[in-house]
Amino acid sequence: MNLLQHINAEEIDRLLSSKTFKDKDLPLPLLKKASLDTPLSFGENGILPIKALSNFQVRLFDLADNKTIQPSDANVRNLLAPKQGEAWLAYSSESHLDIDNPKLISQLGINFDVDKKIIFNSYKVHTDSQTLPQAIFQDLKDFVVIFSKSQVLNNLQINEAVSMQVAGKFKTSATVRWADIFAGSLNQLGKLLGSNESIKVQLGAKAEADFSIEVKDDFNLVICKIADNQYKISLTKAVAQNISAKADLNIGVSLQNSAQVMRMLAPMIEGIFDLPENKLKEIGEKIKADQWLDEAERQAVGVIIKRLGLSQGMDIKQIPQKIEETEKSVLELVKNIAQTKVQLGFSFEYQRLKSEDAFLQAVVSQSILEQNHQNILFFKINDLLSNLIDKEGAKIEKYLHETRYQKRVAWGLGLDFGRWGALAGKDNKSVEWSIRQNAQLKQQVSFVGTRIYKATEWKNKVNWGVSFTAQMPNFSFENIAKAHEFQYGLQVIWEQTENETDKEELLQIIDLAVLWGIITEEEFDKYALELENTLGNTKNISYVFQIQVPNEAFVMLLPVLSRKINTLIGKALGAGMNFLNYFDARKVAEKRAELYAPLWATYLSKYEENINWASLAQTHLKSQHKDLANYEGSYQRNSVGGYNYFQGLIQLNPNTATQVESFVAGANLLAKGIGSELPYEEVIQKSFEQMQAFWTQSHHIRSFGYYLLDIAKNPNIDVFHQISRTLTIHYQANNSLQTIQIAKK
Repeated sequence: MNLLQHINAEEIDRLLSSKTFKDKDLPLPLLKKASLDTPLSFGENGILPIKALSNFQVRLFDLADNKTIQPSDANVRNLLAPKQGEAWLAYSSESHLDIDNPKLISQLGINFDVDKKIIFNSYKVHTDSQTLPQAIFQDLKDFVVIFSKSQVLNNLQINEAVSMQVAGKFKTSATVRWADIFAGSLNQLGKLLGSNESIKVQLGAKAEADFSIEVKDDFNLVICKIADNQYKISLTKAVAQNISAKADLNIGVSLQNSAQVMRMLAPMIEGIFDLPENKLKEIGEKIKADQWLDEAERQAVGVIIKRLGLSQGMDIKQIPQKIEETEKSVLELVKNIAQTKVQLGFSFEYQRLKSEDAFLQAVVSQSILEQNHQNILFFKINDLLSNLIDKEGAKIEKYLHETRYQKRVAWGLGLDFGRWGALAGKDNKSVEWSIRQNAQLKQQVSFVGTRIYKATEWKNKVNWGVSFTAQMPNFSFENIAKAHEFQYGLQVIWEQTENETDKEELLQIIDLAVLWGIITEEEFDKYALELENTLGNTKNISYVFQIQVPNEAFVMLLPVLSRKINTLIGKALGAGMNFLNYFDARKVAEKRAELYAPLWATYLSKYEENINWASLAQTHLKSQHKDLANYEGSYQRNSVGGYNYFQGLIQLNPNTATQVESFVAGANLLAKGIGSELPYEEVIQKSFEQMQAFWTQSHHIRSFGYYLLDIAKNPNIDVFHQISRTLTIHYQANNSLQTIQIAKK
């Protein structure tokens, strides 16, 4: 291609005169922002339409001088071989694509905003004694463009190169009304408030959700002639695609039927005032009528004043007005009585990310380059690789293809009580894949699946969950990786953050450390005393419990995990029940395991039967633990602290039995997949999806950690000491962050 007709030759001669490559005072670049006003078509059949070539540059290219190197030269500098007496000129141009050409867009597979550009470089070799005007005129007369196969084959000289760098981005978004998407999900408010009644929530006009899709592309291509009939090609391809949606709703809750409101919110009102609703009304009527209040009623008034944060010296006649406001809607109730505001928040987040990186470097003959020029040009790396493997005149020097997938979904529901704090929870599930492919088309795959629940309870936060990993240390033997070629692992985590920790909470913390084998039962009192003395006057305390199961231990555990052994699982579910300081039998993890194992085993085998589980627990415990038996037998659906009861846990987590079965099925699928050497795509993610169903509840996570360690202690398995268990405590003291770590392996 002759570019002399587009360049002002007199200007070049005036600027550079008789200067050679050896001159020390050459400008950088030699020519800057020389424009080509006439649109050009590069390549055969006008395949690349160019609107303009702005910022067209001519510059020195010296591998020994970083000042002459630009970012777009990165893949070129490793291919050219400097020789004594030689020097290069680099020609760079930024080219804007004609977006109206759908053929080009579909062939390239690249998405562009209107102003996205391609950077072309052409590297021409000269003797260092040649004058610069002569060199430039020579190059422009027979200019080589990477899109022209004939120019690359006929005009490119030994130790010369052409390159192309593409950076494109496509982004679109949409906004839709919340009412059209998730309005049906808001009936969870009733469940949160302990009501089985349906609830109608009015959504404001501004309740909306935003969705976006973004694709980013980054391509680099270099063709370098290294000898007669021999070319080196280098292709780098990176694509990242992100599809996400996020919708947050924070609205006032208004219900049209006030009687329905009162029935639904009665437990909440009683919790706020620590008094039954009828007693509140009775006290209100007495104050209105200026009647005498007995001692219990006066104490109740004190509780009301304290709960509302009112002044102790206030006029008591204001109390009835406050009580009457309890008959209003939930917003009016909490705003006017609790001086706060109840709000419903429901958020749904979804994100899927795919990114792809590929690198290919090969030496090819002229005929191979001619046959594959279009595949090279349009970054069709897979097609190119197939055409190069085992072909005469082609040698693959480097190849790696990696694809990563990430999918995350989170959903949650919460109530905000202003200065009192909040009750909220969010489930998070994510999967991440990384798939590498080498020149022999073998795979190296890694997978991480995570299920985490994040909860806020007033001023405190707690997260729990499990991360399941499957990673290949080497490339596969065959083109498709098999399940037995992976190394597997589990991480169980519990993280709890307290504004401050009282003694009762600290005992719960120590109990979990015993449950997860971080300390022994004999060390309970010692650590309780030490931590009470250390943490007594500190703030912002974070407790992080972790169990790490490496591959060597996991493969030994898997045969047991893949079987539903109700006695073992029941033992773990018993051990995982809450520590209760007022019952000796509930203060020791192993004692809980022993006492409750038969009850949980019965539940796992007969959960579909209509059984009074509270009565069953009372009968089972009464011979040796009468007080605990009576406690279990006294359970009612609305009992305070229902999660401390056997039947309470069953009702709180009504799917425990089916979730156990799902976990066992997932572990069994994995065990069979490994044993039968099945393709990983048929096994790993499906196994995770089934297993993670059991990792959604706090009781299940506590129990699962114990379950793993209990199996590991079996003399026939004996991997307990291969599993690491740690407790890390961070806390604020004397204006600095302090850390305590207790670890066992």
